[in-house]
Amino acid sequence: FETIDDLRRAPAILKSLLSNHTYRRYLAKRDDIQEVMLGYSDSCKDGGILTSSWELYYAQKMITEAAAEYKIKLKLFHGRGGTVGRGGGPTHKAILAQPRGTVNGLIKITEQGEVISSKYANLGTALYNLNLLVAGVMEAALSSQEPGLPLRLSRDQKSKKQEEDFEGAFEEISGISYRLYRGLIDDPDFLTYFYQATPIEELEHLKIGSRPAYRKGKGGVEDMRAIPWVFSWNQTRHIIPGWYPFGSSLMAFIGNDAARERLVQEMYAKWPFLNNLVDNIQMVIAKSDMHIARLYSTLVKDKKIREKIYKKIHKEFKLTVKMLLNITGQKRVLDNDPLLQRSIAMRRPSIDPVNYIQVALLRRLRSGRMHGSEREKSIAALMMSINCISAGLRNTG
Repeated sequence: FETIDDLRRAPAILKSLLSNHTYRRYLAKRDDIQEVMLGYSDSCKDGGILTSSWELYYAQKMITEAAAEYKIKLKLFHGRGGTVGRGGGPTHKAILAQPRGTVNGLIKITEQGEVISSKYANLGTALYNLNLLVAGVMEAALSSQEPGLPLRLSRDQKSKKQEEDFEGAFEEISGISYRLYRGLIDDPDFLTYFYQATPIEELEHLKIGSRPAYRKGKGGVEDMRAIPWVFSWNQTRHIIPGWYPFGSSLMAFIGNDAARERLVQEMYAKWPFLNNLVDNIQMVIAKSDMHIARLYSTLVKDKKIREKIYKKIHKEFKLTVKMLLNITGQKRVLDNDPLLQRSIAMRRPSIDPVNYIQVALLRRLRSGRMHGSEREKSIAALMMSINCISAGLRNTG
């Protein structure tokens, strides 16, 4: 189940499947274990980071209830990518952020792209990351029964009611976020901005993907594959799949209500789901750069389109930073993780100049005045710039 619509229909589809006697006989031969794959990439592209996260969370709860009703064991397969917009982030914390009772000792998670080399390139890091994975699964499974584990709500009735209140609040936030996100990507000028302000068209020269960027030929956002979608935004430092529209969604939910503001702050402090989500968004915001994004926007030929879409993204970015600091009580983004904060800051002087070089190369290549060996050399230089930015930003796709 990958798209927002798929996730919403998942429990009904699973119940229908498990009601089939022929299928149940087949499942019995497999120790009554049903694997269900959850897709992060398309749901985020479809509904934005907040709605995607909520629908995945809620679908897991409903799927788990359906499995319990039919007395089968459930193994959830998390189809995560490396970047936050595709379900990435610290694996251990992500496991603990799953709904209580959905991790019962069985889990399946994809590792792909540069994540494989960064986590498993040598024995030491491989063992460390596998230990984190196993520990996360064990802790999540135990916390479904036992109180007192870090970042988990206890099982008494008061805490259960509190978690239900948190879920109800975030469901409302998700609805607001979905409307705001679709308001951006459904703008008739949005795709023009995307195609011209990002290197999406040039990615084909990389020859690193087994599939084309589009499912049905060049069309709307729905026809685009999630990897090049996220990868292109990351290259330009907009990185909107990982944070848009966090700021406006929280602002609309809170309004001028001090009680709601305190509620969201409490949700961040006590609810693993929101704590993990907000910290992942902090990481993305720290890697984003609206000055560099502005430079890429100059590649958009129509000035009206350029100004309209960029200003909308920039305004949302500033509001997102403001709301992040409000919710976390920090003075700067990632103050709660100084090691990551310093790591990103140290890499910026090496990455930022390459973005400027990349924009110059894109402008030259798109001018149509380059031919033969000169064009081939420029394409090779562009590919090097893409690899360099990707390596510097790390979890890019």
